[in-house]
Parts: sequence; structure tokens; C-alpha cells
Amino acid sequence: MNIRVHVILLIFSLFIGGCSILQGEPDIEGYVIEVYENELLVVRNVSFEEFEAIQEIPSEDIHNYNLSLIYIKYEDAKDFESGNEIDIWLDGGILLSYPEQAIAKKIESKE
Repeated sequence: MNIRVHVILLIFSLFIGGCSILQGEPDIEGYVIEVYENELLVVRNVSFEEFEAIQEIPSEDIHNYNLSLIYIKYEDAKDFESGNEIDIWLDGGILLSYPEQAIAKKIESKE
């Protein structure tokens, strides 16, 4: 009987641990600058204070600054709005253009 309980606990522990490994850490963290139909423009590697200053830049001029920008394709992009701090899990790699481009399999708001 005692062995059965240990086996059940071991299986349960492996299941819970396996689920957390599948999600893992986000590939990208950043702030949403613009929201489009199925795409987000995100700035990475900035503090909240730097992001607030970036928000003052007109969107048509944002590409003229030395910022780490990335377009993220995501089916539910409309669920987010400019200013959201987000975690992004990618589906594949990052296209090295400027701004960079990638496809997200999951995005979560940090708020």
C-alpha cells in the first residue's frame, strides 16, 4: 500500500514538473508600442522609464531611433493595447530585419 502511494506521488510530481517545463521562460519581454490586426510592434530591452519616453515619439518616427523593435505576428493581437508589458513565447525563430519579425505561439500580459 505504501509503495502505491509513493508511485502515485512520483507520477503526479513528474506530471506537474513536465507541464512547467513545456511552458518555460518567455523568449521575449517588452512593451507594446502599436497594435495592428494580427500583429504587435514591441520594444525590448528598455526600462519602464525609457518606455514612457518612447511613447512620446510619433509612431511614424519610431523606426528612426536606435531601439530594439520587433513585429510579433499573433492571432489575438487585438487582446493587447499600447503600453502593455508582455511576455512572448515564440513559434520559431526571429527574422533579422529592422524591425525584427517573429511569430508568437503565446503572449501574456504582465499586469
